[in-house]
Amino acid sequence: MKNLKNSITYVSDIVLLILIIFILSCGFISMIRTQKENSMVENRTLEQFKLFQINNFFSGEFQDNFEGALSDQFIGGETIKRVMNNYLNRINALHTSDNICKNEYVSVGNGFYTFDCGDYLMNGPQPIDLNNHDYFKFRVKELNKINNDFDVYYYIINRSFNIDFRTNEYVMDLHSYLEENLENYNELDYLKIESYETYKKYFYKTDHHWNYEGSYQAYLDIANMFKIKKVIKPEKLLEFSDTTFYGSTARNLSLFDIKETFKGYKFNYKEHKEYVNGNETNYGNYRKYYDGIFNTSPLNSYYSDFYGGDPKEVKYDYNDKTKENLLVLSSSFSNPINPLIASHFNKTYILDLRQYPDFDIYKYVEENNIDKILFISDFNFFVQKEFELGV
Repeated sequence: MKNLKNSITYVSDIVLLILIIFILSCGFISMIRTQKENSMVENRTLEQFKLFQINNFFSGEFQDNFEGALSDQFIGGETIKRVMNNYLNRINALHTSDNICKNEYVSVGNGFYTFDCGDYLMNGPQPIDLNNHDYFKFRVKELNKINNDFDVYYYIINRSFNIDFRTNEYVMDLHSYLEENLENYNELDYLKIESYETYKKYFYKTDHHWNYEGSYQAYLDIANMFKIKKVIKPEKLLEFSDTTFYGSTARNLSLFDIKETFKGYKFNYKEHKEYVNGNETNYGNYRKYYDGIFNTSPLNSYYSDFYGGDPKEVKYDYNDKTKENLLVLSSSFSNPINPLIASHFNKTYILDLRQYPDFDIYKYVEENNIDKILFISDFNFFVQKEFELGV
């Protein structure tokens, strides 16, 4: 009996040792292999391993980065997250009885919900008192300094978490707070969502971005802020019937019960030049889509493929010195309307500040002869440090 017990203990120790060696080996290989930049499951930029330096070790920056990067770069991490999300989706059934989901939010896991027995994946309402949000107030002070020195415009994106659709009240009233606390700005407008029906009109079912109608409404609002009378109108709506669009939220959840066909407006732009990170090229593949040339794989990220991704800098040059130069600061939300807005200016620069670790807005404005600045911003733009302006 004693020998059997010792044998079991020995085998357990061997299994544990093998498991430890396996985990350490995976961790070591994760550190030395080519690092992945983006997560298809979570639709975000993955953290990269930084080189060891004495100063960042004693500041704790190296340790913080190592923990996050190891989690993001670990071999098989994407597969593990996808399996876990699939398991959670089985627990949190998408379809529930009408007496439970009618005019109510139903969790589908990982902080996402459906509403009113519908099939739109969204964040639930997030009541946040902006008056007691210290970092948000810091960003407002930063913006007010810029407002005093430049000609600044703001367009605010309301998303599902700003509103409680049960009452249609803004629980995070971002635009009202900014209207009251920003100083010396030129104009401020916002995407107006009065109800769940409006939300469904303006946003995708499976993606957190606005769709062709929501983004075009934003363009019309922004054109009105700039007193632009002659706006570009869509020639027609294109429905790419061979596509199955699983957006960022569906991929985040690994939830593929809901799908939609990708659609987009066709526009006719005047002759101009486009530059991405200083190189003359086309931004986005919408021209190819117009000609029926596109990837029909369900894995295709149609929003970024059609409209363009998130490079450091996009520049439009219409070579019309009678018009002004514009700087647009935004996230991926501006991608669909970048060419629309740019068509009304001489040169337009669109920056993704997440690609600028040491951005200095005063230096950039001076170097590029910027006349006006436009912020296209949701709540995340104001609370993520990557979007700070170097003021």
